[in-house]
Amino acid sequence: MKASVFVSYELGEKIRKTRKQRRITQEDLALSLDLSPSLISKIERGAYQVARDNFEVVCEFLGLDVEVLLENNQVEMDNQVDIRLLLKTIEHDIHLVGTTEVWAELNTINLDKNNHLLGEYYYLQGLIYEAKQSWGKAQEFYEKAIRFADQFQTSNDTNIKSISYYVLGRLFGKQGKLKQALTFIKLGEESFIEGVERSYLKYSLLLSKAIYLEKLNQNEEAFRITEELKNKPFITASTEAKTNLVQLHATLLNKFGLYDQSIQIAEEGVILARLDKLYDRTFELWTTKGESYRKKRSFANAKHCLKTALKLKEKIQYLPLAVSTYTQLGLLYLELTDIQKSQKSLVQAVELGKETKDNLRLMSALIALGNCYLQQQKLTKAQCQYEMALSIAQTHSYTQHEWDILMKLAVTCKQDNPDLYGKYVEQFHQLSLKLWIGGEKSMTFHQNYRIPIHLEAEPPDV
Repeated sequence: MKASVFVSYELGEKIRKTRKQRRITQEDLALSLDLSPSLISKIERGAYQVARDNFEVVCEFLGLDVEVLLENNQVEMDNQVDIRLLLKTIEHDIHLVGTTEVWAELNTINLDKNNHLLGEYYYLQGLIYEAKQSWGKAQEFYEKAIRFADQFQTSNDTNIKSISYYVLGRLFGKQGKLKQALTFIKLGEESFIEGVERSYLKYSLLLSKAIYLEKLNQNEEAFRITEELKNKPFITASTEAKTNLVQLHATLLNKFGLYDQSIQIAEEGVILARLDKLYDRTFELWTTKGESYRKKRSFANAKHCLKTALKLKEKIQYLPLAVSTYTQLGLLYLELTDIQKSQKSLVQAVELGKETKDNLRLMSALIALGNCYLQQQKLTKAQCQYEMALSIAQTHSYTQHEWDILMKLAVTCKQDNPDLYGKYVEQFHQLSLKLWIGGEKSMTFHQNYRIPIHLEAEPPDV
């Protein structure tokens, strides 16, 4: 068995600096020694076990004393945590421990501007700012990570560029900027590299792409991706990502009117989420089952599912999920003609939507509350809810939702305000032409002028 050497981060960095001082590229060094450029890259990144004879020829070519290097390497390994390992543990702690101690630990790391780990460093800074909901600063550091990856191709071995695009997509998705979110996810797909670190990212990118497509009502393409992911079990994914896929699949089946299939899929997801105590996913899946039962007019079952979801409200981390649950409960009571309970639940949904600033869910809650007032012939109150929903739809370019809302607004003012009625009809007409020319299928999800409430999955953590 050949002898090997563990190259620490510091030793790899010394070899890299020496090579650059001698103005030798990785490719030229590899060619001179009959080694692969990828091997040179791995040696310079450090935290890598390499055959001793390969290590020795590299050092000798660069004029470095092998024995002195190895002696210093051992001292470093005995007394210092490898920086690459430290960065990985910081990423772990951001997700599972918290950001306060992590921030102090990250600030102890000093990397020069040419260090190949700087992209990882910027990415982690972005994660911390995102956790603190400092969206602007998070975006700044994610973009720095991408620029660094473009400048230093060795960063591609970690898929840092791809994951930075992924979290940028998630960041814009949280702000309701769905088209921009989808653009970043597609860029993440394009820059993803097979066979290197973060292989799980491929699944998350595809899943997130489907999630944003569904939110933008591009349902057929979203469904195609969910089917593709279902048929590729070999792709690495977390349990949360898998249950996220189940949630999305069930939501799409509801949109297509396949309620029994949606219920079956959601039941499988509930079991998976419950076993791993994924409260957010369990909460969301029970809500989706409630929606399915409501749409198939099995009202007792629908109410039971929604009440089961609300038992978990205090345990979920992402509170906007409850906006959809209260909205579904309000729609259920509306169909049962229990107007008082319907209005109470929908007001709760709207208030929580405003509090949590989840624009898409808030818009759906406002539309549902408008429907409740419309059913009571309280046209002014209905119009007020629809106008707030319209403002959200126009601000965030939710064009197909805007189409729905304009239709409802026209109904509220047809009798009492013909001028305003004409204004909304003209806007509706212009938007219809725009959607038609753009090829968007704006009329595929309307039934009897009812506005559907879509339950959206959230992209998983990575």
